[in-house]
Amino acid sequence: QTQQAKFSKRSIRALCYQPEVVAVLEQLAAAHEIAPLLARFLPGVLRAALSRVPASTGSDSETTVHVGKADYLSVILQAIHSLPISESLAGELGKILIESYLKSHVSLSGPVSGDSAAIYTQISQVLNQRYPTGIDHALATVLAAVDESGDDATLQRVHDFMEVTLCGTKNQVLLDRNSARILTFNHPQ
Repeated sequence: QTQQAKFSKRSIRALCYQPEVVAVLEQLAAAHEIAPLLARFLPGVLRAALSRVPASTGSDSETTVHVGKADYLSVILQAIHSLPISESLAGELGKILIESYLKSHVSLSGPVSGDSAAIYTQISQVLNQRYPTGIDHALATVLAAVDESGDDATLQRVHDFMEVTLCGTKNQVLLDRNSARILTFNHPQ
C-alpha cells in the first residue's frame, strides 16, 4: 500500500463538488486520526482556491472562486474553522497563503484591494483565529527567507500582506524601516 504525497487537482475538484465534504471529514475526525489525510488534502484545496484569486487591484468585477459547484474557498474556510488541524499544518497553510500572495502580486505596487484582498483576508483571519501560532510561524519563516535574500521589494510585499490580512482584526501592524511588529489586542479574560 503506497501513499501519494498529495491529492491530484482532479481529485480535489471532485471532492470539492461535494457540498458535504467537510461534514464527512468532521465525522471521520471524530472516529479516526485523519491528520495525514488533512495534510495531503487541505494544501491542495487552498492552492486551488488561491489559483482563482485575481491579481488585480481594486477591480469591482465579479470574482469567481469556484468552477461549477466546486467552491474551493468555502471548503477551505469551513475546514480551517471546524476540523482539528495540527499546528504544523496550520503553519504550512499560512506559508502557502503568504507565498501565493507574494507570487500573484509581484507586479503590483502597494497593498492589494478589492475582491482579491477580501479573499486573502477571509482565509488568514479564520486561520489566525483558530491557529494563531501557525500563521505567526509562517510569517517568521517567510520574513527570515526574505531577510536572507535582502530583497526590499519582496519585504514590502510581505508588509503589504500583513496590512491587508490583519487589518480589521484585533491586531495592528507597526512597520518601521527594518522590521514589522504586530501589536495584538487579545487580552486574556
